[in-house]
Amino acid sequence: MRFRNILLSCSVLVLIAMPGPLGAASPTAKGLSPLQKIDPALLGGGTDYNRVIVETSGDSKILAGSMSLTYTLGGAGGGSTMAFGTVQRSKLLNLAALPGVIRVFPDLKINYNDSRLDSTPSLIQTDMFRIREVMGINSVNNSLGLQGDGVKVAIVDTGTDFANPNMATAFATDAGGTPLALDPDGAGIVLTNTTLSKFTNSTGVYLDMLRQKQGVKIWIYLGAATYPNVVIPVIWNLTNYKIGVDSTHYIVSQSGVYHFGLGFEWTPSGFLFFPTLVVDSKVSGVYDTVYMDMNSAPYISTLLIFQRLHFATQADYSFYDDAPHHIGDGSEVISADLNGDGIPDISAGLLGARVLDVFGAITNSKSKFDFDLGALDGSLLAPMDPKGSYIGVMYDVQGHGSQTAANVASSGKEGYNIYANGTYYKLTGVAPHSKIIAIKALYIGDVLFSWMWASGFDYDTSQKQWVYSGFHKADVVSNSFGFSAWPLLVSGLGYDVVSALENTLSVPGSIASNYPGTVFTQAMGNGGPGYGTITSPASSSFAISVGASTSWHVASQFSSTGLSYYGGSSAYSDDVIGWSDRGPSPTGESKPDVVDPGAFAFAPTDVMTAAGNGANAWNFFGGTSQATPLTAGAAALVIQALRSKATPFDPFTVKNILMSTAKDTGNDPFVQGAGRVNASAAVSLALGGSSLMKGVYSVSNDATYPNIVQSLSGSEASLSKVVGQPLSLPSQGRPEESWFAGSVKAGTSSSATFTIHNPSAVQTNVSLSSTAFRLVGTANFSRVSTPGQSTFVNLTKAIGRIPGGVDLMVVREDFPFNAWYNSTVSKYYADAVTRLRLQVYNWKDGNFDGTPQTQETALINTGYAWGDAEEVRISSPALKFANTPLIGVYQNPTYDSYWTGGTNKSAWPVTFNIYVFYYKKVSWSWVSFDRTAVQVGPASSAPFQATVSVPVNASAGVYEDFITLSGSNG
Repeated sequence: MRFRNILLSCSVLVLIAMPGPLGAASPTAKGLSPLQKIDPALLGGGTDYNRVIVETSGDSKILAGSMSLTYTLGGAGGGSTMAFGTVQRSKLLNLAALPGVIRVFPDLKINYNDSRLDSTPSLIQTDMFRIREVMGINSVNNSLGLQGDGVKVAIVDTGTDFANPNMATAFATDAGGTPLALDPDGAGIVLTNTTLSKFTNSTGVYLDMLRQKQGVKIWIYLGAATYPNVVIPVIWNLTNYKIGVDSTHYIVSQSGVYHFGLGFEWTPSGFLFFPTLVVDSKVSGVYDTVYMDMNSAPYISTLLIFQRLHFATQADYSFYDDAPHHIGDGSEVISADLNGDGIPDISAGLLGARVLDVFGAITNSKSKFDFDLGALDGSLLAPMDPKGSYIGVMYDVQGHGSQTAANVASSGKEGYNIYANGTYYKLTGVAPHSKIIAIKALYIGDVLFSWMWASGFDYDTSQKQWVYSGFHKADVVSNSFGFSAWPLLVSGLGYDVVSALENTLSVPGSIASNYPGTVFTQAMGNGGPGYGTITSPASSSFAISVGASTSWHVASQFSSTGLSYYGGSSAYSDDVIGWSDRGPSPTGESKPDVVDPGAFAFAPTDVMTAAGNGANAWNFFGGTSQATPLTAGAAALVIQALRSKATPFDPFTVKNILMSTAKDTGNDPFVQGAGRVNASAAVSLALGGSSLMKGVYSVSNDATYPNIVQSLSGSEASLSKVVGQPLSLPSQGRPEESWFAGSVKAGTSSSATFTIHNPSAVQTNVSLSSTAFRLVGTANFSRVSTPGQSTFVNLTKAIGRIPGGVDLMVVREDFPFNAWYNSTVSKYYADAVTRLRLQVYNWKDGNFDGTPQTQETALINTGYAWGDAEEVRISSPALKFANTPLIGVYQNPTYDSYWTGGTNKSAWPVTFNIYVFYYKKVSWSWVSFDRTAVQVGPASSAPFQATVSVPVNASAGVYEDFITLSGSNG
């Protein structure tokens, strides 16, 4: 017997106001002083230059005198314009006083924290991280041999480092072998416009760097830096660079003109400057070969900006011992092994990236957004200048992008001593044979450009339009980011320009008649547990929005680092973590679509995070940032399976398969969506009912797509004005598993026709029912916390046994707001806050002393948000509490500042409250069917109709429900 839950959501209308679409009336600055228009975050101390977002109702060109304007967004259809750029602190008031300026906000950059353990060489054991087992990946990869071959996944993130051996062959290329990598931030330009000649003496062949002892001027491009001067000159007067040992053994330039530069990279280990040589090795004047002095780079970097790099050794100032790199022959990864263990310890990135010349370093004219979506004057540079003046490289500025990419495509070639016990674990991705299109997009404007490019569009600068090239670069686009601040979005979530574009690119034929659509996976965000915490563009209707479920195989590892509240060894998984964002979307739709493990796992990361010892290039990873690429990898496996059977498909097909086969985690639709992705079931369905898993079937309906298209008509029309060309969502129906009934007035009804698709060789019998969670019991108690310790409560002793038949248990903890934010310690808001963590364990009292010990507890789920309330959800509690239900509330020993972080000052005890809620699944009377059971023949389909009837006295709001299909073969 197999069960399938279909999501149902609808908005009941009595009198309801929804956020307007893109281009709707914007607020004005009437009555506000210049100071009032400036966000307080910009008024404190800090750097002299700030990245800002300026909302203006006037001509953005007038801003140029007061700020460095990078690009603008909007300005069409009467809406406001969002201008992005940098401003000197002393000019903030002048900027805010300009006519039409509504508000000035900081453009903030995301920071990521990480932790690691040292490892020592020992025995390698072949193993997969627990996530692969939870998702059913091992059976797909090993039993069916499906590993993502031929599928390209674009990772829109902080960049991807392919120097990690697990990612060395994972970069995607075009038909000519050129890497498919995009840097719309302009960070990856390496200027090599200093020309030099060679000379020979008794010690070798050298570049004439000193030139009569005066040195040469070198121009350094400071990509990804927030300084006003992007290109700076330096005088190289250290020494002449060696390029050979004698007159017959040296690096040859056919023209005799050598191009030199210093590549700048802002890496997780610090600022790095890479000496770079470009030569014309085959044809005079056609520069095709790149050398980087990797051994000398750390030492030279310490000299240039006086930083300490622990992996820096004395420079040899020689290119002759460095490998040549070319575009198109597989040598594009630029890295070096510094300690002789055969693993790269330093990386300069991937040669051959397409870089957007945002600041005009090459084109000598600053790029303008020109009110066209991502249209930066066509200044997308070639991967390498054939005249030798620059090269483009892709690297990771923070490590986040490399981990998201590794979750998809890590080969598992190198193992890691994760538990520091001499056993090496191989961290293989979900689709290890898929290829990664690396895209570095640190700000919102970069995302828009990136999506169009990855989806196969080129920008026609003469017609100011995006044109579908027919070369569809990415099959799947994975996005581990989200926005919730309204200045970035122009309109309400779901109607905003980012969500609107993601919707449009998901639909075949939306921009061009031959456009096939692109699969988008999108992180929900980590701001839960409140309902409606969804971010943009997860609010996109047609993208696959992904929440985070649990897999606590890492719990004991966390505890071994001093975080004892994670407990001992735990095999629990498949609950939804407390901080995973929840639906519904502002449009009233059920979100997320699916969940995947985001708490937690290990993943390979960029080499520069472990600079000096690449054997340690792994890290903890989690959040919806992790869950999203895992889903993208599962989508890649489904696509490969569909192609292997020559089955026609589009993004809706892939989404429907993933949702129809997801595993129910026992939560409601606005928390779990369809459930946790089950890759083995999804691939079985894509293959047409393979022997791997019997009884799989899919379900779709005819009402969701037209209901969504109708609700989004305003945002699509406004997006057309921004893009500068007609856009529309085709009226042709698309299959959707989730039923969005739209806005239904009290006293009326809405219906949908569903189709069950049975790909197997035997008949499937399906019974129909509707279910919803209903509260059947509550309990509560209070305790006092102790800073630096866990306060444990035996739940059975505190409130009695869990009632029978309970399907879902929700535990919430809260404490007074004035205890969270202690205004007696600091008068500044949220500058002195204490944090409590809520844990729920299965406790087996091994020594019968009545006191929980770390090794006696197995973590089931946890919640730890910034605030005075936490939530933990546990499905099927009777099954998970094999022993004693135990609640733990841990208080951090010191209080924190929301603005500056840890304080190292003692926290204060607080009185907290625990509330326990018990839910059961019951029938929902609003939903009815035209039949109670459906028989679906082999390799065929059968329909049924469902109707939601809203009572006359129903309250306005958004409602959720499951339509449950119980199926069996025979």
